[in-house]
Amino acid sequence: MYVAMQTHIVDGQDSPLATIESFRLFEVQKYISITNHIWGGYWIAANAEAWNALPDDIRGIVSRNFLKYVMLERRDIHILNVSLADKLRRQGMAFNDAD
Repeated sequence: MYVAMQTHIVDGQDSPLATIESFRLFEVQKYISITNHIWGGYWIAANAEAWNALPDDIRGIVSRNFLKYVMLERRDIHILNVSLADKLRRQGMAFNDAD
């Protein structure tokens, strides 16, 4: 992606701020449009048959903890994005908030 943007074969790309920062795309990309069209967190999946075979109390414990840590992860991603947006602005990127 870096070389494609650097040589103008590609005009834009779609990725989270963490990818733009870690792949140093800010060196070859000037603009970021914040669209909030996707959330880039981790997924929790289980085999339905195995899940349903668990006792209710165990499923409750697992569900409660999934919810707890999903909310913490969302908070952490928000904090990271705020920090990265500031850093990318300081590196010369212009942000656009799309509606």
